[in-house]
Amino acid sequence: MARVAFMAGPANEAMRQAWDGPEGSQWSELAEGFERASTEHRTVLLRAAALTPGEDVLDLGCGNGALTLQAGAAVAPGRVVGIDLSSAMLANGRARAAAAGRSNVSFVHADAQVYAFEPASFDVVVSNAGAMFFDDQNAAFTNLRTALKPGGRIVLLVWQVLENNEWLTELRRALALGRDLPTPPVGRPGPFGLADPDHTRDLLARTRWELALAGTVIAGELTLGVPHGIVLGVALSLLMLIYRTSHPEGAVLGQLPGTEAYRDVRRHPEARTFPGLLIWHVGGDLFFASIGHLVAGLNAALAAARPPAKHVLVDADSLNFIDASACDALLSSIKQLQSQGITIAFARVRDEVRERMRLWGIEAPVGSANFYERVTDGVCAWQQRERSDAVPAGPPK
Repeated sequence: MARVAFMAGPANEAMRQAWDGPEGSQWSELAEGFERASTEHRTVLLRAAALTPGEDVLDLGCGNGALTLQAGAAVAPGRVVGIDLSSAMLANGRARAAAAGRSNVSFVHADAQVYAFEPASFDVVVSNAGAMFFDDQNAAFTNLRTALKPGGRIVLLVWQVLENNEWLTELRRALALGRDLPTPPVGRPGPFGLADPDHTRDLLARTRWELALAGTVIAGELTLGVPHGIVLGVALSLLMLIYRTSHPEGAVLGQLPGTEAYRDVRRHPEARTFPGLLIWHVGGDLFFASIGHLVAGLNAALAAARPPAKHVLVDADSLNFIDASACDALLSSIKQLQSQGITIAFARVRDEVRERMRLWGIEAPVGSANFYERVTDGVCAWQQRERSDAVPAGPPK
């Protein structure tokens, strides 16, 4: 592939300035040390990618080209294209490819979020810690999907959440000197951009639908004309929005071993659940069209719980809004559960949502003491009550 002029979206200008500036220059100058330190990471990534001869591969955020060259050796005579924001690192990659005689490897200086890839041109997209910096993750992965052939695959190596990086937490603790340092955000551009597996899976699932929508709009423009195709796209987008908001995806949560993180047990079989306690995550905002879906999901989870749950802890972190009809239905559901001997508590409720719950009479039957800042706090409170209930009463005096 020939070299092309740099392409970047305005939203990624800050990243471009960093990686095609001082940061990229530093990484290019220290390439040997950085790549030696990540040798095992590339081995794990290539094993997961299972590349075969003849496949065409896109190396996302290829840097100095170490993974690009290894992939080139694995898929020859298939081709490998490395794409990156840093012209300095790409110069290293081109020099290395020329020195190794790797004619099936090429490099593109561009922003993968907006670059106009040839549709269906790659069997595999790989990335060694280069996929976490997109300003608009939905747009980026929708664009990357257009570059994949039918049945293609995406294999990413990314950082885990901060608490799972012991070397970093210990370094932060030493530098903090007793201060509270801000926690790097998960799901935002940066090292922890794809650290949450649930977020990443949801992202990839969303972009699959968005790609299908984009394909439908393009087909509509070709067959009906551009104005009618645009109208079709707007209508389909509204339908998709209505469906998603009215069908929030609730989930039973469990605690990841050795952490205070709670994740969907369907996606994390290793997550620990607590007999007698059901931790239920609200998947989105609650209003007249979505509350029925939420209550049905919660009731189904309770029916499936073994042993039966005696206490429900609702994680409301994703709940930004609740309307009057949802408050009324939620209050009825709470009273029904309590009539069955099931208690309920809430965690991570936003102030404005809790105020509406208080005004609509939800806080009173739940009890103000049963609203917790963290899921862990709610779990610990339930465990303490369970231990207290298990202590036998002393002899009468």
